[in-house]
Amino acid sequence: MHRMAEAPGRARVELQEFKSPSPDLCRLIGGYIKGTLGLNDVDDVVVEELSCTTRNDPVCAWRTSWKRDDD
Repeated sequence: MHRMAEAPGRARVELQEFKSPSPDLCRLIGGYIKGTLGLNDVDDVVVEELSCTTRNDPVCAWRTSWKRDDD
């Protein structure tokens, strides 16, 4: 799993060299990403699935965004 910062309060998360067995697993991973961010003093967490190997995309990827209380 790789995380790349895209901007303040926004990042891309990719699972490389991973072949998902089902779209349900990718949705679960997206929920895990959202929950992990929620534990880190951020609000308004949004996770958007960008690509999935079950759709023959090269990687499973999500874009995340959030706000901090001090933003």
